Amino acid sequence: MGTETRVLHAVVNMNRGGAETLIMNLYRRIDRKRLQFDFLTCREGVYDDEIRALGGVVHRVPWVTEAGPLGYARALDRFFAEHGHYRIVHAHMDRMSGWVLRAARRAGIPVRIAHSHNTKSEGNALIRLYKWASGRLIEANATDRFACSEAAAAWLFGGRASEAGSFATPSTAARSHSIRKSGGRRGPSSACAPGSLPSATSAGSARRRIMPS
Repeated sequence: MGTETRVLHAVVNMNRGGAETLIMNLYRRIDRKRLQFDFLTCREGVYDDEIRALGGVVHRVPWVTEAGPLGYARALDRFFAEHGHYRIVHAHMDRMSGWVLRAARRAGIPVRIAHSHNTKSEGNALIRLYKWASGRLIEANATDRFACSEAAAAWLFGGRASEAGSFATPSTAARSHSIRKSGGRRGPSSACAPGSLPSATSAGSARRRIMPS
């Protein structure tokens, strides 16, 4: 590992889902001498070998179905206690991102991104209740909030995300929307392409950004 900035993406696994494929498409195109992606996963994925070939690191912690809710939270705390060198954590786990970002905040990681890719939770009533409780951790632990649509933003972050101004995301040429709240003022903010991720020094201001999924 050199002097490049390393962003830790948190996912369940790196299989060919929509969010995972987007991340890989971006990963292949970034200047990896300046910016690298590492991955915190819970299960083996089809992209793991390619990630390693591109210079990324694939970390593994047990998923909640294997470790249980308490064991999963403890595994995340242990991981971030041992890997506190990361400055940016980008969680793509919808409501379950709350646990990742909570552990990252406890480890002192300054930039902690929650990214919503869905508009509903899966599973039975008990599972959905657990995920709802997990999502409640996002508000206190995320420094930045992204979403693939206004509906996805409203589902995970609440109705405030429906207010937006628009901008284009350089990496995808897609139309996007942004809300920025800093010092009580609202206005457009820059797109979060991999080359323009929020800096560690910007972690004190809360943002809501709507991004491609």
